[in-house]
Amino acid sequence: MPQLSEKQLILAIAAGGALFAGASFGGVYYVCGMMEEENAQITQIQSKIRVAEQKKSRISKDETSVIILRQNVGEYVKILPEEEALTNFARKIQDFATSSGVQIRSLTNVKSQSSAAFRDFRYKIALRGDLWQVLRFMNSFEVFKRFVRISDFAITAGKSRNDSDSANVQHDVQMTVQSFVYNPGSGGVPVEIPNYNRKRDRLRDEIFKARAEIRLDTYAFKGDRARRDIFVDPRIARIESQESTLPQVPKVEQKKIVEDLSRKVAALTDQYNEAMATPIILVRIEMLEKVKRGMADVKLRIDRNEETQRISYPPYKTTYSRQVLEPFAALESNLNNDKRESPTPGIPYSELVTLQQEMERYLIDGRLQDAKSRFQVYIGKLDEFKPNDKRYEIARILKDLHKKTMTALEFTGIRINVSGVILQESGVSAAIINGKTYQEGDAVGDQLFLKSIGPEMIEFLYKGVVIAQRR
Repeated sequence: MPQLSEKQLILAIAAGGALFAGASFGGVYYVCGMMEEENAQITQIQSKIRVAEQKKSRISKDETSVIILRQNVGEYVKILPEEEALTNFARKIQDFATSSGVQIRSLTNVKSQSSAAFRDFRYKIALRGDLWQVLRFMNSFEVFKRFVRISDFAITAGKSRNDSDSANVQHDVQMTVQSFVYNPGSGGVPVEIPNYNRKRDRLRDEIFKARAEIRLDTYAFKGDRARRDIFVDPRIARIESQESTLPQVPKVEQKKIVEDLSRKVAALTDQYNEAMATPIILVRIEMLEKVKRGMADVKLRIDRNEETQRISYPPYKTTYSRQVLEPFAALESNLNNDKRESPTPGIPYSELVTLQQEMERYLIDGRLQDAKSRFQVYIGKLDEFKPNDKRYEIARILKDLHKKTMTALEFTGIRINVSGVILQESGVSAAIINGKTYQEGDAVGDQLFLKSIGPEMIEFLYKGVVIAQRR
């Protein structure tokens, strides 16, 4: 083999070095690419882990919401129409139209649409009436015992044929009313929640609180009350034309009627307030009976004025509404709903209310013996009220407060030593009680559960009663 010259040897070494360097660079480049791919996968996995942790942290709250909803679904369903009521709903709409005075021009049943657990039904309605008739018709759905909503609404304002007819202008209205029917079993397979019964018992207070909030708020429509129709041109020319029309009753006499009734309603209101401030029940009853007799006389005069439209001059009509009709309606409402009146024998309603307030304050302040002693006087006296007596419900509340008081006193006899807590913003917190570690929801003893742990307070659930204790 021929010997390489020095120059050739140097070139060979240089070529080998370059080849090795190139191979090394290629290897490094390949490894870097692999590392970038691995880092991208790691980042993607970490992102999925964060999403999973967020979902995991919401499990407890979601479970709570689901349990409360499941336990109260029966209450929600009660305000929905029953299946057999659907066939009579069109007749009910016609009844609403008759009572409100509107004219139904068309009534169309829209094909029902099914959903997971609720099936909706709708009626498209075209009607004609003045503004107050239309509002009264809509209010009929609002005060209906079942849930009904107006899903869409459109109005075409009418025009008065003459200036004196502006108060009764007929408008064309199109609306759709909608409600739902519950389809049990059609919402798929319910998600199974581990330890459901135990968690349900722990949420007992929250379940009943949510159940108490299930209601349909309503408003009773009170008529036009001298308001103007906002869909009618209110310009001065129309008003001047109205004033030029001779009223049925002279303005002087209209003014006298308004002032007289205004004084009578104000006097009756003063008599009512005086009666309610009287501590002697029998005297209060006599005073209220006198108020009722006076109101009956005023009611006859108001009805006669409405029938004959004796108050027709707009300024007096407004004053009549504000100083007579509205205060009279408020007085009627107070007489019908005031909780301070206790006309039947026995413990007065106001006394029971005071007892309830005192016991609730004692329980909040932790004065359990005071709450027990305050109730002792009434033991055996709260069972005399009948279900139709308004004191029956408050007596039930008082007995429940007494039960909570006795349960809380029994709880104070249980040895509970909290030596430390572990608070988790997302997740389940824990506490060291009597030397053992318990998580929220765990049973600490017989009918005793660790309900929740806060920065300052720990809540226990003992025999169905939530009891808060400072850490």
